[in-house]
Amino acid sequence: MTIRYSTHVIERMREREITDEEISETLTHPLELREMRYGRQGALGSRAADSFLVVIFEKNDEDLIVVTALKVNRNRVKRYGFARIR
Repeated sequence: MTIRYSTHVIERMREREITDEEISETLTHPLELREMRYGRQGALGSRAADSFLVVIFEKNDEDLIVVTALKVNRNRVKRYGFARIR
């Protein structure tokens, strides 16, 4: 499955200093996956102590399309509905 990036996420990655490697690692080894709005999925990855990466993506038969990515703290992780982070 090929990982593709939307124009939106490319802009956000630059603004938020998120690398391709961080997104790839989050998608291949997520701490947690969950259903999001509009049929999308969210993957949660760890960045550093108390810092996380949320990657929102869509899947089709051949590709995984990354829609956006956010750096978040523990409180924001919970607001996005990820339950495994305490």
